[in-house]
Amino acid sequence: MTNIWSFLMQTAEVTLAAYLLLLIKQIFSNKLSPRWQYGIWVLLIPRILLPAGLSGKYLLPELPIFLEYCKTLAEAPLSSGYITAYTPIHTGFVLPWVIRAPLSITDWLFVLYVLGTLVLLFKYAFVYIRLRFLLKKGMPLTADQENRLEQVCDTYELKPCRAVSVPGLPSAFVCGVLKPVLALPDGCVTDDKVLLHELLHLRYHDSLQNIFWSLLRALNWCNPFMNYIFDRISSDMEALCDQRVMERIEGEERREYGRILLSMTNERYPHAPGTTSLSNGGKNISRRILSIARFKKYPKGMLLVSVCIAILLLPPTLVGVAAPGFHDMSYSTGTGFDYGMAMASARARRCTTPAGAIDTFAKALIYDNPVYYAAVTPLDEMEELVSRTDGKIREAQLACSQYLVYNLTGEADGGFRALLVLVMDSMAPPEGGYYYDEQGNHVNRGCYVYPIRVFKENGWVIEQTGQCQAVTGISESPLEYRSGNLPCLSSLEQMGSTGSIRIEEQVIAMVDNQLANNDQSFLFGSYYHFDGRAKPDAVFSQINSAYKVTYAFNGTAQERRSLWSAGIATVCADENGLPSEPVQLNMTGDTGGSRDGCTYTNRNVDETWDGLITDIDTEFHYTYPNDYDVLPDAYAIQVYWNGSLEETVTLERSDTK
Repeated sequence: MTNIWSFLMQTAEVTLAAYLLLLIKQIFSNKLSPRWQYGIWVLLIPRILLPAGLSGKYLLPELPIFLEYCKTLAEAPLSSGYITAYTPIHTGFVLPWVIRAPLSITDWLFVLYVLGTLVLLFKYAFVYIRLRFLLKKGMPLTADQENRLEQVCDTYELKPCRAVSVPGLPSAFVCGVLKPVLALPDGCVTDDKVLLHELLHLRYHDSLQNIFWSLLRALNWCNPFMNYIFDRISSDMEALCDQRVMERIEGEERREYGRILLSMTNERYPHAPGTTSLSNGGKNISRRILSIARFKKYPKGMLLVSVCIAILLLPPTLVGVAAPGFHDMSYSTGTGFDYGMAMASARARRCTTPAGAIDTFAKALIYDNPVYYAAVTPLDEMEELVSRTDGKIREAQLACSQYLVYNLTGEADGGFRALLVLVMDSMAPPEGGYYYDEQGNHVNRGCYVYPIRVFKENGWVIEQTGQCQAVTGISESPLEYRSGNLPCLSSLEQMGSTGSIRIEEQVIAMVDNQLANNDQSFLFGSYYHFDGRAKPDAVFSQINSAYKVTYAFNGTAQERRSLWSAGIATVCADENGLPSEPVQLNMTGDTGGSRDGCTYTNRNVDETWDGLITDIDTEFHYTYPNDYDVLPDAYAIQVYWNGSLEETVTLERSDTK
């Protein structure tokens, strides 16, 4: 924790978990043993020691969004050194750490919390060390005290420790872990049952547990509810020790043990880390006396019940539930609680996958949704985004029917670069008017191409790396290679004996955004439309490769005059590499298509032929979700003249997988 907001997030999660355990304990207070009543607090330990939201889940899913909203309101007018208004709250680790000198009131509040933790730890250490020095001055036990202690140890098969007699003690207690000391009041006879109680503390290492709970208390010193919880934990530890004592004594001794506790309700008791004492305050002893009055030996079958209850409590206390996605709605104004909560949700709930970030960014562009923009905007650009009117970029939505991701390429830092292509049903220049083709005809359809970089920053975010380009003249889809307007990802070239071969490659990724509408399926059947909701956890439903092969004739003039048919066939390498014998075709006439795993194109040659043949594969022949490396390692190109195979040219990339 490096700021007051991460502390508030952490302590709120801990408080909720403690309240849930306390509620369950109240329900089963008379039904389950003190072992369960104390042991169930173990579930609180990982909740305290693990950062809140570590797995993206919270006990109260709306809590991180509300705290993010409050943080933005509080930090916006400040210049804090520990966190900015638009930096999402992130716990990271649970130990508080001051990273620099405080600059604002929220910084000083965090410094105050850290100082309080250090002061409390220093106090614990000072009290413990002081107590150990006092015990060093303790007097040896009398012969009668030694005999009584040895007798209790022999009767109940317990190991003794060093024991001293200290004047003025109200009750016996054990102090220390590595070299424990049993301190007994001087000048009075300590009852055997009191000795048994303290020796059982020693056997079960309760002093060490007391130190551990004290350290956790120091981390939550300013949370009054958690201070109450740690008092209850201490009381439950003593109640468990009472249970162990009661299981070893019989009849009148049990009633006498209760009277001993009752006599201590108004006595002072040692309260320091590393110590245990029969007396732990009037209110706590009253609760323990009631427990003793209800004492019973619980059947062994209750152990299974206790374990089952603990297992059922583990997911909600430790794991929680998934945080909700950012608020999926548009806003007309940039003010108000709902708008602020929506923007806070976008910062608190970042996209979890590269595909989710691209999907969210695409829909932010299409619908001009400020919440979607905020969900994928890098932190250093967040203030600029919020400063815009309503967080919007444009005044109107785009008439977009789908989007595609072109040329997705991994980078050394784990991020990606790509072209986001928005397929437009209608488009117009920003300055107004229309787009026209080379013949002067009005062009309505096309696409907008955004160069982007996707990288991790508290989730996946998007950076636009260049200007948006309007591409017109695409009559069907950006997947249509014949347009030649969209850039390729990579290319391979090689000269053969009959001509040169050039292969242009692309990778095309898609997220499934087809939303079925079955409301009237009994009349018209199901139909689909574009799903405009952002999907921050999306994966690519398809990642495919495509290629365009261009053959340029390089024969002699005599060979050209003898040609009446020319064609090429393309075979891609699969997981087994290239086939040993590519498909043999007898191609004549204008034809094209695919057969036996290859694509082919052939044309009649006349005086108008420009010497070029193009073979295009627009089929989705790779469908490997989240496998970004889908381009084949090699190609085999067969060249046909007059229906006969002239040569086979193999092209391999140098960076083969």
